Amino acid sequence: MNSLLSMRLSVTLAGGVLFGLALGGTLPAADFPQAQITNGLIQVKLYLPDPENGYYRATRFDWSGEIASLHYKGHEYYGPWFDSVDPKVHDFRYVGTKIVASPCSGASGPVEEFQTNGTALGWDEVK
Repeated sequence: MNSLLSMRLSVTLAGGVLFGLALGGTLPAADFPQAQITNGLIQVKLYLPDPENGYYRATRFDWSGEIASLHYKGHEYYGPWFDSVDPKVHDFRYVGTKIVASPCSGASGPVEEFQTNGTALGWDEVK
């Protein structure tokens, strides 16, 4: 990995650590396509984009920012923040002490949300 990419990855991941603190949690392990990267200080497990078997396959968030875990100085950040997924749930909801997420909301990491200003994606460009 070249030094510019390594620096950009470090800055991006370090900048997302506070966000990850708020969303940390665990779910049973699953066999989603993954990759692991490190710069020697930070170890990251990424969920790879995959339309058939990927961790996140909805359209609300960019698939390329999904982080399974991030380790830094003995601490783990990111990871699933919900306990289960239910397609009947709109965003997320509490069921007793559990958090149930929609398949479209169950992202993990500093993912980018596609904003469409209340219209269909690409509508303004073609109308």
